[in-house]
Amino acid sequence: MDTEQLANYVKSAITEGISVVTIDTGFLIRFPFNNYKGEPVEISVHTNNGNLVIDDIGLISGLLFELGEHGEDALGHLITRRLTESYRFNMNYNDGIISQEVSVSKDVEKLLDFVQVITSIGTVLPFVSKPRKRIEGRKKLGAQLAREIAQLRLPLVVEKSTKVEGKHEIWDIDYKYHRKEDSLDILILVADLGLKEPKERAAHTVTLASDVLDTDLLRKSRRELRVVYSANGNGNDATRRAADIIEDYQRRIGYKAFNYANPQAKSSFTNLTIQDLSPMKL
Repeated sequence: MDTEQLANYVKSAITEGISVVTIDTGFLIRFPFNNYKGEPVEISVHTNNGNLVIDDIGLISGLLFELGEHGEDALGHLITRRLTESYRFNMNYNDGIISQEVSVSKDVEKLLDFVQVITSIGTVLPFVSKPRKRIEGRKKLGAQLAREIAQLRLPLVVEKSTKVEGKHEIWDIDYKYHRKEDSLDILILVADLGLKEPKERAAHTVTLASDVLDTDLLRKSRRELRVVYSANGNGNDATRRAADIIEDYQRRIGYKAFNYANPQAKSSFTNLTIQDLSPMKL
């Protein structure tokens, strides 16, 4: 293979490895390289007042949380902040999105800078802090759900990482929003059974559900609790028992459980959320 053939081969490998997928708000660009977990690097592109807005779909935010580097003083967070500030990218802490607005006619080349920075951060962060042990190669459910919810571009009425008062305690809830249609508060809890001690996580879920859905509280304020967990047939015994506990107690307590490893349950949860947050119901 001569120099010209090699150059053509490299060019072909790069250009053919890029794919573009159209979505409701614009499109996703998938690049021919992966992050440290073997997942393809993607960015989202949509228009805003005639300009292009590019963002990382919550990739870096999810990675910071997964590695425990999301604290303000954590090295991973400092590296991310300094890089984004240097390139004048917008780092939205509420939505967990890094974005950049560029002019279609003047500076589309900034798209390459954005890809470079996002890829660099995603490559460096795993080596800043040793990743927690992952069980059976499963992704951390909370980070996965955060990225997918970010792609939905939910309205600002959705509260993230908020507190909810139960009859006896104050609990941490991953997402909360109010459905005006029937004056119902929707609470979403992520029960990640892929982490250590899945039975303890299931017990925490059941206790929380029992407290926030107490009958006396429901007389004052209507609530619905949705529990998102992930368990498949290949999981270990502890994970399967934890999943059984969550499924069994939903009938006794009254919450709704969705197994994210099941495509039908995942689709049901996503569609239900999208329907709730349509303009007609808000």
